[in-house]
Amino acid sequence: MQGGGKTVLLDAALDQIEARGERRMIFDPKKDFVKTRFDPKHAVLLGPWDSRSAIWHAAADFDTPSRAFEFCQVLYQVAARPEHKRWVGGAARIVAGLIIAEML
Repeated sequence: MQGGGKTVLLDAALDQIEARGERRMIFDPKKDFVKTRFDPKHAVLLGPWDSRSAIWHAAADFDTPSRAFEFCQVLYQVAARPEHKRWVGGAARIVAGLIIAEML
């Protein structure tokens, strides 16, 4: 839905979240927010395509395998793309498996 005001709405929501001092994680496949909002003093960028990217030791941030699996399901948007469940779900399971293997 081009021109529907999604970016304006997201910017306003992010401003409110930032004002409350809350943490946020932004999935930015088009890199719009990296261009306009990324501040290396206050944010961590996870993106192998960008030289400013940090290295994330994901296994250290999950306390159970089920949380790692749930994170990957959300990250890969498995529920939102049922027509591609085989491929997207497979990718999510592979990444979750790698994280879980590091946890053990």
